[in-house]
Amino acid sequence: HSALQKLALLEQDPVEASFQIHTAWEEDPSLFDVCPVGLITALVYLSIAQEREWKYRLLHRATFLLYSTEGLARAMTGGRWPMSDRLIRTMYHNSEVLGRSALAFAAPEVQPP
Repeated sequence: HSALQKLALLEQDPVEASFQIHTAWEEDPSLFDVCPVGLITALVYLSIAQEREWKYRLLHRATFLLYSTEGLARAMTGGRWPMSDRLIRTMYHNSEVLGRSALAFAAPEVQPP
């Protein structure tokens, strides 16, 4: 739980805090019930520094948790955590287009339908 606080307060390197949160969640899935948005944020932060296969797995987990929990996606858009469906979709897209120019966060392709 302290890693969630450190991530929220940016008191620790976000990737290191995210790894600690991911490890704690794998050991105790009830961590999601304590702070679902923090866990999703950690999964996405952690995916930034990973090879493609693990990056996709982490982003898939974040997306699944985001949409399998009623109202969570809506709550995240107005919350203080720097995470959204648009950001996750942008990261997926940018991972798929290695060697091509990156997609901007505000690009029409990543806007909600």
